[in-house]
Amino acid sequence: MRVLVTGASGLLGNDVVSEVLRRGNVCAGCGRRVSYTGSEYHLGSGRYTYFPLDLISPGAPELLFRECRPDAVIHCAAWRDAVSAELPENKAEVFAANEGVTRKLTRLCNETGAKMIYVSTDYVFNGSGCEPRPTDALPDPLNVYGHAKLAGERAVAEETRSFFIVRTQWLFGAHGKSFVSSMLRLAGTRDTLSVVDDQIGTPTYTKDLAVLLADMAASEAYGYYHAVNGGGYVSRYAFAEEIFRQAGLRVELQPVHTANFPGDPVPRPLNGRLDCACLAQGGFCPLPDWKNALSRCLKEMENDG
Repeated sequence: MRVLVTGASGLLGNDVVSEVLRRGNVCAGCGRRVSYTGSEYHLGSGRYTYFPLDLISPGAPELLFRECRPDAVIHCAAWRDAVSAELPENKAEVFAANEGVTRKLTRLCNETGAKMIYVSTDYVFNGSGCEPRPTDALPDPLNVYGHAKLAGERAVAEETRSFFIVRTQWLFGAHGKSFVSSMLRLAGTRDTLSVVDDQIGTPTYTKDLAVLLADMAASEAYGYYHAVNGGGYVSRYAFAEEIFRQAGLRVELQPVHTANFPGDPVPRPLNGRLDCACLAQGGFCPLPDWKNALSRCLKEMENDG
């Protein structure tokens, strides 16, 4: 199978490429970095090609399809910085990246018979209440990033029937910036950290999510899915506590409400709980416990360090 991974040099894309190659597939990746070797499975396989390009550029998606002829596209690329997305001067580019590129890629998938696997977010919901949201819950984004990702979801559903839309949240991994890497970095410079305690969700390890996305590339159980690690729901504050506990670091944490958190102008959903029962219904394995995933990630970061 030939798989195209967008955002291949990013936090999630790097691990998706590795998982696709581990299974013996031919893989092409694209990203904005001029060059990117990636991790162990990228090197020397003879089955991986990296294209340094910006998918917003005219003709870029068409070029990729001509060169790669993919059977499946795992679309990890996106404008993910919710803070910069709120700036009025960035809004057009945010939608060009998250909706326009997605529509072009999905249209090409439909024309060529390729599957589209679109990575979305819990930010398509408003975060009200305290119950986990099923896949058929009504979207109602609070911020520009959420609106743009929802527009991408709708583009996928409008352009093809052979799609997976996978909503996830709180991604962390060993090969890029995440809440885990930020907490560890800040712990080296501060004795006290303020962390929000009213945003509730589930941390998701990119390696575990990559396994699911690769499974979907080989499946035809199309539809909407929610995918986060198991182990239950937790606040950002409690997640930080577990990071420092497992890392063996002593850091004083101060809980703060999102509304009072300094320097963050973005409206954020407080209830990020996602109901992932759809995975078993589609024949997919649930993701492992998030504490176990964090332990594996920290070991990977230590080995890479």
